[in-house]
Amino acid sequence: MKRFIVKGTNTPFPVDMLRHDECWPETVKDSTAIANSFGFRHGRRVRWQLTLLSNRDHVPTSDRWRSFSVEVVSSEKV
Repeated sequence: MKRFIVKGTNTPFPVDMLRHDECWPETVKDSTAIANSFGFRHGRRVRWQLTLLSNRDHVPTSDRWRSFSVEVVSSEKV
């Protein structure tokens, strides 16, 4: 299993990446961060960081995350 952290600023969480990397939020707090990332549309500056889990060995696909202006902060096998 892989655990990785992603973060973004003033960009909504790219929900399709959950499907693409076959991953899911690690905690309820991470799920809430996804929902809150959409607040930027209301003029608020939003920074978010959350942890995701995946059973796939070749994730995260960092270049694809970057295409959504999201940084992969770290990745580890757990």
